[in-house]
Amino acid sequence: MSMKDLQKAVVLIKDNFTKEECVFSTPKSAQLIKLAEKKLAINFPLTYCDFIKKYGFGGPGGLIISGLRTDHPDEIKTTGVVWKNLNKREQLKQPNHLIEIESVGDGTTYCLDTSQMNEEGECPVVAWPLGGYEETPVLEVVAEDFGKFFLDMVQRQIEYKKVRKGLAK
Repeated sequence: MSMKDLQKAVVLIKDNFTKEECVFSTPKSAQLIKLAEKKLAINFPLTYCDFIKKYGFGGPGGLIISGLRTDHPDEIKTTGVVWKNLNKREQLKQPNHLIEIESVGDGTTYCLDTSQMNEEGECPVVAWPLGGYEETPVLEVVAEDFGKFFLDMVQRQIEYKKVRKGLAK
């Protein structure tokens, strides 16, 4: 279901948001994605790779999914998901298998748990709470894969948009 969920999210974005309401980069090449995986010493799940290939990074409304911000291989360590996760590993002792893809205002971050990659090339998205991994070694699974996570987050943005419109009337 993960790729179908990702595709459904893409349709929802097109049907519910204008281009001005979305922040996306540009499509990224498979070679650039492989380089990012190499720098992080992990494999991204297939749906996340597809997201990066289509969008680079970003999302609708206030949703910003971390991804690749540059098209230049020599800049890959200084921006986006690679930079963010290399710094978190160094500064916060984030485990290498957790790849932060989105953070919320309360300090919680959502991460791909690449230590749980399945046969379909997918892994769960987990919540890494404020305080870090050592304080919460068992992390809450918030979605079975990136496709489901992205669909859920897009649906939330649609609901936020409806609420904001209701308040504006």
